Amino acid sequence: MSDSPSMNGSSLAIATLDGDPARAEETRRSLSSLPPEIGVLLITVGVIGLVLPGPIGTPFFIAGGLALWPRGFRKVEHWFERKYPKMHDGGMQQIERFLVDLEKRYPGTTNHPTES
Repeated sequence: MSDSPSMNGSSLAIATLDGDPARAEETRRSLSSLPPEIGVLLITVGVIGLVLPGPIGTPFFIAGGLALWPRGFRKVEHWFERKYPKMHDGGMQQIERFLVDLEKRYPGTTNHPTES
């Protein structure tokens, strides 16, 4: 999964988090610095994803928890990473794409660096 199409048809490069702990830590720091409104949005998407089929809800729920309560949800996130490493990596990639897309659409809302 190296490219993901954006809304205007061009492609947006997304780094794979496999074996790149620095990239995963950067995403974690970005999640911790998100505004509370984005955290609530992530938790809402996570709950909807748990109830309805389609996007994986657990990563969004954990990301929203990290945005709202970084210290408390850090333990949950580390447990999830140890217990389900492949699902954790896929979820982090999904969250990374979500944050990059949100920053491109609404610059300055996430304080997350965009990739070109």
